[in-house]
Amino acid sequence: MEITDAEKLLLGTQYEPFIGTFQRVTLKDFQYSNLYKIGNANLGYFALKVRKNNEKNVMDSINILDRIIDADNFINRNTGIIEKYGFVIIISEWLNGKQPIENRDTLPKFFSKLAMLNKNNIAKGPFTSMYLDGNYFNSTSELVDFEINTHMKYFSNSLDKKKITDVLENLKNGISCIINEDMNCGNFFITCEGEHKIVDTEWIIKSINLYQFQHIDYFGFNEKKWHTITEEAEDCYRAYFNTLGTGNSEANEQIRAIELLNVLRENTFLKFSGKEYDKEMERRIETVLGKEKYI
Repeated sequence: MEITDAEKLLLGTQYEPFIGTFQRVTLKDFQYSNLYKIGNANLGYFALKVRKNNEKNVMDSINILDRIIDADNFINRNTGIIEKYGFVIIISEWLNGKQPIENRDTLPKFFSKLAMLNKNNIAKGPFTSMYLDGNYFNSTSELVDFEINTHMKYFSNSLDKKKITDVLENLKNGISCIINEDMNCGNFFITCEGEHKIVDTEWIIKSINLYQFQHIDYFGFNEKKWHTITEEAEDCYRAYFNTLGTGNSEANEQIRAIELLNVLRENTFLKFSGKEYDKEMERRIETVLGKEKYI
């Protein structure tokens, strides 16, 4: 959205004085199309994001954040919400500090705090995921079954479907809670005061805790990117499950299940897009199935 169009959305609201202060936000040479820094020394500084109000996950997140238990102030909470002309404007405090993109030693700390957030926010349905095309389920068990059945359609005939399904069943041992499904390094922030924060809340939803590990690439299957987690994967998993209080044996089963699911999600996407990398996907699946200890 052009800055002038975004500014028009503030006309007639309490934020109208911020018109003329909009700046685009860039991170690692990526310029956000719907995120702006607004304000000045007199007004204060805020982050403003514009989304369409028919994006169910965004509206879910807004509602969940109104009642989330966050004793550690891990989430950079919304300070203002405006619905206008089919858009929702989300305003939050502009934080000063850094994102752990180059110096990544702090990444496990984010996953430890994530585990505490999950423990404190056990939830009842409906549950969903960014990978479920807007479908909602009364239980996370139903959610897992739906996803397994979806990926089954794209399995090559040479795969051991029973073994794959048996491993994926361990996803049902995860906890049903409020999650942040978009745990990538671009959404992590360390303030000047040393606070660890989540700065993007669009995928804070009710789902299964294991679905928060989509951006962990334990085996380095994919091209290394600044926002994903590979070298630090084991430490992040360990920090999360230790804080959650899950024994290593059970944690390893659950990690293997989500690592397998991540491969199957990519396989399904490729097949749906008319691309086939069966040999590579089979190699990845066998790699995950063959590893039982992750932490």
